[in-house]
Amino acid sequence: MALIYLRPDTLAYALLTQLADNLKSLLIIAQREHLSPAQVHAIRVQTKQSRALLRLFHSPGQHARSGTHAAMREIAQRFAGKREAHVLRKTLLQLMPGTDTEQHLLPLVIDALPPVDATQHQTGAQITLQPLTLNELDPEGLLQGLKRTQSKAKRRCQQAKKSDLDNDFHAWRKWIKYELYQLEWLLNTQAMNKSDRKKAKRRIHKLAELGNDLGKFQDLCVLEIPLARIMEDNSHHAVPFERWQLLNDKLRQQKRLLKKHCLKQAKGLKPSLNFLFMPPVSKPASP
Repeated sequence: MALIYLRPDTLAYALLTQLADNLKSLLIIAQREHLSPAQVHAIRVQTKQSRALLRLFHSPGQHARSGTHAAMREIAQRFAGKREAHVLRKTLLQLMPGTDTEQHLLPLVIDALPPVDATQHQTGAQITLQPLTLNELDPEGLLQGLKRTQSKAKRRCQQAKKSDLDNDFHAWRKWIKYELYQLEWLLNTQAMNKSDRKKAKRRIHKLAELGNDLGKFQDLCVLEIPLARIMEDNSHHAVPFERWQLLNDKLRQQKRLLKKHCLKQAKGLKPSLNFLFMPPVSKPASP
């Protein structure tokens, strides 16, 4: 286990400031009616970053009752449908490039998506937040939160390896992203010395690669849902069944390869980082 020493004096204020900045920008952009795919993606990433940091803000279990945590989830859900259509197009064309795919397969796949809750389109609706204060921050609890996230990610990995279920891989990805966002924030606080920053950067690089590949796996699963509906309902229209079957075979093969690759990547995350506070600097005795 690699030791990482942190300066406790600035962490609490840095965490509160980062969350306040995130919430302010999210509330401004979430009220807009028309957003580009890049803006929607940025919103969803920032909500995930904020939820990762909120897990350091509260004691275990408390974050689930937080109005701020609930608001972050609500903002992300509002834009889930818009992000999904963009992801579908990208994933489909990666599996089967060509104008024929975009002109004939893509419209049918989008039409086969499950209906989206109407509330997700209320982008202009008001969102309320509970105030966050320094009084709620426990530096020692923050330290435990960092360790708890690593532990959760490790257990989710073990569960995914054991079960091979898609949902377990999705749950693993969520905690990998939480750890990534927490470490990225920590790196920006200047709370580590130079050698420890190098350790954190190496782990951040590995977490980012793994999170990216687990994200690709999740995108394939998003495409798999409408594809299954099309094949079950015989809704092929002008597209031959063999074309859908080929797409399905490619999708399943890619999922298998990504699962195997992600589990192999997880071995590179050892050893874990063990966070400790730096001992206070003793002042020289007065003469």
